[in-house]
Amino acid sequence: MRRPMQEQRTKLAASPSGGSVRARSFPKGFCKRFAKVAGNACMRQTILVAFSAVVLTACITVPQGVRERTSDSGDAVPAPVACHPGTPEHVVTSRTSSVSRTLDPNGFRLLNWNGFKGESHRWLKAFAQYSDGQDLVTLQEAYLTDDLRALLGRRGLQWDLATAFRKQQHAAGVMTLSRITPDQVCVQRTLEPWLLLPKSTLISRFRFEGQERALLVANIHSVNFTLGTAEFRDQLSQLAYLLKHYDGPIILAGDFNTWNDERVEVLEETLIDPLSLEKVHFDPRRLRTVFEHNLDYVFFRGLSVVAHEARETRVSDHNPMWVTFKSVMEKSN
Repeated sequence: MRRPMQEQRTKLAASPSGGSVRARSFPKGFCKRFAKVAGNACMRQTILVAFSAVVLTACITVPQGVRERTSDSGDAVPAPVACHPGTPEHVVTSRTSSVSRTLDPNGFRLLNWNGFKGESHRWLKAFAQYSDGQDLVTLQEAYLTDDLRALLGRRGLQWDLATAFRKQQHAAGVMTLSRITPDQVCVQRTLEPWLLLPKSTLISRFRFEGQERALLVANIHSVNFTLGTAEFRDQLSQLAYLLKHYDGPIILAGDFNTWNDERVEVLEETLIDPLSLEKVHFDPRRLRTVFEHNLDYVFFRGLSVVAHEARETRVSDHNPMWVTFKSVMEKSN
């Protein structure tokens, strides 16, 4: 028997203005069934991926607020803060917290990983293993399930999430986790032109023990589905405007979606060369590629690399990357 229309689900998709517009209705259970099929299918063409994502936008909602975070008490509180160029917020000034712990300048560990919106117990077990002992974690396509939230609570980790959308009441987006509380955080968002879903950059500042200068960590998930590079360049230029006003050490990590030569050139011209960033050179055999191009990178400035490693995984379409950094003191005149 056909279900009455009032029993069918109606979901929301993002509008260009950042609000929400009503999308088409799908029968109950369609979103879950489609996600399962699309996730198991072989991605033979980029257009197939784009089509799948377009349909999935009807299964999610885009919130007005752009960030959630743990407070010192461990509760999540909404904090919609932006740091866009051309406004007084282009510097990192979202909030100030009393920092009781600091990063060890003699050595701290970073995990960078696109988690592929992992929500299974298998994914959670892998993430618990990958993130164990890490001081900083830059996670893209994070899916803040109750199980993940509970794990972070047990670990005593602080986290900020730049929310791209919500699916089944759970926020998804770019998440930065740490053993210490960042003293300042802000968010930049850019809409995917085809999907009208935001891609985010989360910028956090962490203090070093015994040093006046601080570390700026930019966690990015770059715009993906475009015919050219204009939107991709705009997103990176927005970040470059912020970072060029910062003269301290920087880590820039994430999924850059650099799946062709043109995008790699834009990344180098817009961010890497102007900011004098260095690249961590992982074993290319341990990195996932699209059209023979790497998507994931860790760049840095004002630091030295002590150790680095990438490993293959079966719980995501991206491989995790680990780096141990050491602070490099500036030479006095």
